[in-house]
Amino acid sequence: MREFPIQCPATLERMSLRGRGVLFFRGVAVGLAIGFGFGMIVGRRRADVVAPDLTSPHPSVRADAIWQLVVQPDEKRANQLAGGLTDPDDEVRLASAIALIRLGRKAIRPLRSVLKRVSEEEARNPKRPFHYLPGDFFRHPTESAQFILAGIARQTENLRAVANLIADPDPLVASIAQRALKKVGPSVLPVMSQLLKSDRKDVRFRALGVVSSFGDASVDALASVVGEPNRKTESQLDQETRQVAVSSLGDTGSDRALEILKRSLKDPMLEPYAWDAIARLGTLQAVAFLKERVTALAHGGKPSPPFLRALGTSGEGEFVSVVLPYLTHPDPNLQAAAAYAAGKLRAHGAVDQLLSLLASPSPFVVIEAAQALSQLGESRALPALLRLLRHPSNSVKVSALIALQSLGDRSVLPALEALSRDRKVPDYIRSQAQSVADYLKRRGS
Repeated sequence: MREFPIQCPATLERMSLRGRGVLFFRGVAVGLAIGFGFGMIVGRRRADVVAPDLTSPHPSVRADAIWQLVVQPDEKRANQLAGGLTDPDDEVRLASAIALIRLGRKAIRPLRSVLKRVSEEEARNPKRPFHYLPGDFFRHPTESAQFILAGIARQTENLRAVANLIADPDPLVASIAQRALKKVGPSVLPVMSQLLKSDRKDVRFRALGVVSSFGDASVDALASVVGEPNRKTESQLDQETRQVAVSSLGDTGSDRALEILKRSLKDPMLEPYAWDAIARLGTLQAVAFLKERVTALAHGGKPSPPFLRALGTSGEGEFVSVVLPYLTHPDPNLQAAAAYAAGKLRAHGAVDQLLSLLASPSPFVVIEAAQALSQLGESRALPALLRLLRHPSNSVKVSALIALQSLGDRSVLPALEALSRDRKVPDYIRSQAQSVADYLKRRGS
């Protein structure tokens, strides 16, 4: 028998390390060889990619052709690549999306064309062919478009081209661009700040929607729009922009926003938006501030309706006892605010008071009470809500229809169908009554 010399542990460790090193370098060599070979294949086949490959009946052939265009994008094929976003094979859709990202801004025009075609096709036939494509991802072209635009916007030189799409005359393109920009991150803030000066309200508001989506990083940009309390504004649009900016601060989840909102409470034009934003902010400091104001209220004074609504929006159960007494206050504005808060706080002990408010002479109070009862899921409200379908205020009728749909009880179907046939009410009321009836037939109990 052959004998092997006994090796000391140090020698064995050196041999082991040497062996691993050899394997590592062999792996690197094999990887380089494979990569070089693949590059030669792609380079050799690149010239062979022709239009029939992209329209082949075989998904693997189409995918292979498009993956080659991913390696070497060809702007002359941009329209064909965009067409791949509606391909029934999800690998083809993925490859097309990546290739279009690599094309940058040159992909935007063909992408818009595909979205327009899809939108028109869906308007003609809502169920086919794009609801929804087979596969595991990019099942709808709008998903692909959002992914592509976000990828293009991450290329600094193309960011502005994507940002400008939120001013696109096609609302679908504008909304997809807005969602895409939210995915890019705070690097878009400088460009968005410029769009906040647009002459168009919709562009400003979409830009604010993007700006407010980056948490604490959004605060400074929004604060610059809000400015100081009682600041004179140049136009109605500027004032509305300030109000939406204040509201948007509630989406940041930042305590830095709280200080700006506290200052905004001093401006009567901003106060309602500031209270709502403080309630939605949801931070410990924001909740503590609401509690401080509740404590101050206990020592005398009358709350403002926006403050009562904010207590409801906060979702803090301890505020129920603060809100309920105002359901019987002689001021209808406070009654309406208290009804709103009672619904938000799930105050089931307020059902009887809310039912009595459905007979209020103030349509605004009736609307808030009906909404609160629907949030509480209170079936005892059904008879009163049915009577509201004959209320002289069309706004009350709409509120009652929404509440009835929320409660989901099919027993109200005869009343809804009667209203849908009543020629004495506006067409939009009859249409909504029929819509609620159809909903309850499918999902009611």
